[in-house]
Amino acid sequence: MCKFRYVFSGILLWLMLGVTKPLTGQDKSIAGLNGRSDSALQISGYAQGFGFGGGKRYNMASLFGEMGFRTNLYVDKAWFAGDVRIRSGWLYNEHQTVVEVKELYAGFRSNKMDFLVGNQIVSWGRTDGVNPTGNLYPSDYFFLTPDPDDQRLPNFMVRTRLRITPEIELDLIAVPFYRPSVYRYNLFELAKGVNVGKILFPEKRIGNSSLAARFNVELPAIGFSVSWFTGFDPYYGCSIDTFNLMPTLVINLEPQPYRKHSIGADIALPVQAWMLRAEAAYNLTSDYEKNVHIPNPAMFFVAGIERSIAGTTAILQYVGHYVSKFKTIHKPVMPPPVPPTDPGYLAYIQAMLIYGNNKVNYESELINRRLFNQLDRSSHLAMITLNRFFAYETLKAELTGLYNFTTLEYMARSGIDWKVTDHLAVKAGFSLMKGPDESLYKLSGEVLNGGYFGLKVSF
Repeated sequence: MCKFRYVFSGILLWLMLGVTKPLTGQDKSIAGLNGRSDSALQISGYAQGFGFGGGKRYNMASLFGEMGFRTNLYVDKAWFAGDVRIRSGWLYNEHQTVVEVKELYAGFRSNKMDFLVGNQIVSWGRTDGVNPTGNLYPSDYFFLTPDPDDQRLPNFMVRTRLRITPEIELDLIAVPFYRPSVYRYNLFELAKGVNVGKILFPEKRIGNSSLAARFNVELPAIGFSVSWFTGFDPYYGCSIDTFNLMPTLVINLEPQPYRKHSIGADIALPVQAWMLRAEAAYNLTSDYEKNVHIPNPAMFFVAGIERSIAGTTAILQYVGHYVSKFKTIHKPVMPPPVPPTDPGYLAYIQAMLIYGNNKVNYESELINRRLFNQLDRSSHLAMITLNRFFAYETLKAELTGLYNFTTLEYMARSGIDWKVTDHLAVKAGFSLMKGPDESLYKLSGEVLNGGYFGLKVSF
């Protein structure tokens, strides 16, 4: 409680300082790049209340109130950015009060270079919603929010961005400590008899840091980039911790990150009234044949087109996965029972032990392949997003649909954002995920399906 009071008092002092010093009205991106010796301070914030409910497992999955404050300060090429959020309410039948530092970093910005250190959210890629090259931020998939960007989590990083020309830049990033995505396995059952424990973090040492680089070009006629990443993927798998074969099969899994190398590229190309976008990455792993929590090397790619039709913006995308080192897994067959008086009973016991061990490996491999979308050598899905403004752009409606032709999973999500005034917005919508039994969408949908409604006041 004391820590909460100190943080709140600091925010109030922060706001008071902002009120006593007038804003220049200068955009932060311009202020950071023009190299001028003046100063700029920008403060914004919001307060909101939201409720999510209607799912199978939780009638009211989330009820919370939240306020957030964001500050950008530029003084004589010195740069500071902060995004602090305070949230209190109920999440999956548990009451929580959270002070979340979304971003907090400082550094140097000039015409030719940025050098920034601290908690940052860096998103690479040009496709909409799905980014194969997005390796630098984890996500909290079970934080229920109208804005999917709020699920993104920061990483502490050291970032150097070199502007070779106004159109060409080189981005270099080092992430010394690993931060995983949040899956909340405790909210649903992956498979009968399977339990998931706490994540096994990599040892905090220099050798376990992640490194990334991106060469980016922005021209009026085309935009493209090539990128590279090496380190621990924020989307981890599960290794086998312990298991019991008798009296029933029980498998205890341990979430465990894995290392990978990733080479990616993206492009955005306007063609008359169309916008064409594409993005791809090849993820290279090792020791995947001996460790079930490590995915096989694979290609992940997205291609999409965007166009405005009769006032409605439509985005159609194809998303594909191709596993280059694919190997089919076979469900083990239980040996036929043998009575204890039979001369072959000892051999039967040995066969049952082998079967039990194979069954554990099979179930664990099956879970990880679902997580990594590697049940098949290749998979294909289509996404479509439609959004349109109404009532003099005070009302925005959006609808997104997804269908996986390989796994037969599908998702639909809609939202309405009504600006009642310049500072007050009403938001409402729903989310639906479905799929075959034991599919990820089937299991996750029992928790994440439902509707939401809320109010947001911004300044």
